Amino acid sequence: MKKVLGILGVLFFSVTVFGMQDNFYKESSFFETKDTDLYGYYWVDTLLTHNWVDITTIGTEVTGLSDDNNAGPFDIGFNFPYYWYQVDHFWVNSNGAISFSSAEIYFPQNTGGNTIPNTVAPNDLIVPLGGDLSFETGSGATCYYYTNNLDTLIVSFINVPAWGRTALIGSHTFQLLLIKSDSTIIFQYGKQVEGFTSNESCAGIENGIGNVGLQYFKETIPDSGEIVKFIPPDSTTYQVTDVGLSDAFSEGSKGIFLSPGEVDTPFVTVTNCGNTNVGSFDIYCTITNATGDTVFYVDTQTVASLSSGASSIVNFDEWSSTTEATYATTVTSNLAGDMASFNNTIIVELSIANYPTWLRYDNNPDSVSQSLWATSGSGWAQEFEPPTYPMMIDTILIAAVTTDEVKLPVLIMDDDGPGGGPGTILYADTLDLYPSDFAWYPVTPPAMDTITEGKFYIGLFQLGDSFPSIANDLSLPYSRRAWEFTSSWAPSRNKEGLDYMIRVFANYPHAVEEQESNELFGFNLYQITPNPIVNNKALIRFSLPKAKDVSLTIYNVSGQLVKTLLDNPMETGMNSITWDTKDSDGKLVPGGIYFYKLKVGKEEKTNKVILLK
Repeated sequence: MKKVLGILGVLFFSVTVFGMQDNFYKESSFFETKDTDLYGYYWVDTLLTHNWVDITTIGTEVTGLSDDNNAGPFDIGFNFPYYWYQVDHFWVNSNGAISFSSAEIYFPQNTGGNTIPNTVAPNDLIVPLGGDLSFETGSGATCYYYTNNLDTLIVSFINVPAWGRTALIGSHTFQLLLIKSDSTIIFQYGKQVEGFTSNESCAGIENGIGNVGLQYFKETIPDSGEIVKFIPPDSTTYQVTDVGLSDAFSEGSKGIFLSPGEVDTPFVTVTNCGNTNVGSFDIYCTITNATGDTVFYVDTQTVASLSSGASSIVNFDEWSSTTEATYATTVTSNLAGDMASFNNTIIVELSIANYPTWLRYDNNPDSVSQSLWATSGSGWAQEFEPPTYPMMIDTILIAAVTTDEVKLPVLIMDDDGPGGGPGTILYADTLDLYPSDFAWYPVTPPAMDTITEGKFYIGLFQLGDSFPSIANDLSLPYSRRAWEFTSSWAPSRNKEGLDYMIRVFANYPHAVEEQESNELFGFNLYQITPNPIVNNKALIRFSLPKAKDVSLTIYNVSGQLVKTLLDNPMETGMNSITWDTKDSDGKLVPGGIYFYKLKVGKEEKTNKVILLK
């Protein structure tokens, strides 16, 4: 805490907030100012009058907050000077912070997350009380914001408990104020009850890229009635030369699928994150295979100049590929004297996919980890955006690890949730998992769900006391399409370093189109799914122009009959049956190559399948 060097130096001032006078103290040079960041911001918490501003009757309630998520953006109502730039909107994070530029979720409970400043996204943060807080249903927590659209913004967190492994813990009430008249930031602390599970609490401010900031406290709890003010310098000699890259190839630099031969124009958004204008510099774009061993494309574009705070979209030359593969696309800037290298490079996952095919973001089975939640009811989801429409979800594959026999709910969800996230449940199933260090589990939607636009999500949930772990691919490139559920859906805190091992076998919806058009069905035997077969379960589909006696049999590679699946009349149209990879005696067959034959009268069709063990 700061020490008072002289009482005569205290200057009193008032801030007008919706007609009321809220009094705070402004320090003079008689105050000790050793807590200063590189830019010149400093904080004081002595001789300040605590005056909580109740905005619950005049402010706007922030709805949609839950556990580990955010809401926004909201308009500040005026331009607020912050570091060497101005801000005019903000997101509210459920973990006790706001960000002026990022919809990313703030996780102070992650390793190093409660150190301020921190270059790990999100940045541009003001954190009055960061911690593993929760607005989940039944918590009693509320949040309001108020702006007079002139010079004052107030955000209040009221009775917000901390997350606990078995129950929510205590409650915390606090608010932040932005005062434009002198560009100051004020934190006020109401009643504080108990602490945090992992003692991860913190408070402070940081700039837009998280390399400059000022911490007020770490791993402690403020006193009820405490107040602190952050004051900017009257002038600064701190010069920042920095350009940053964002939104490479797609919004959020998310992995994308393209069809073979589809022409794509790579792009990236370049922003001058510093407080000095910069002259000419180059931006490079390279496309390689996933491991970076082979280069398929290189282009360089020059940015002539960029003013402080300005952004520009850089378009590269067109590129296309006919080879179904996963590519790593790397975009890099080379500004001389750039002071923040961490935002100079983006690597994006780009895959060429042609139906029928597996849509997947994992690409290295030798680089696998596992993760699980500490309590039941939490979950994971992988976001998919198909290359073309319509697309039929034929089969889903999920890699999981478990030490017990457990059930794992699986959902297909539409993208009509908040912010385009997981929403309406299109299909639900439950997998039976068995003890294994690593195994693939198939899910085959019987309705053959068809996606006609936008994105869809495959979600998983933990149930009960025995928790399975989801398998993660840790190898570059990353899709940034991983999501998590802790009481609401939010982008995963780990999406910059892994992809969940969830795959979707995508196909053209030919059979669905035939059914909807009421045309006669042909005699067809469709690809067994999944192929190869994993975990002893696969679905065989076939169509019949008329009701007929059907024979469906399985043979091994030596031509020996393994099992007769059908030998009876079947209806006109689409039909299906599951093979549990057992023979006629009910014994599981060994791994290898098998053939499944459909025979109707004198007509027959045969396809091949691989069984993995």
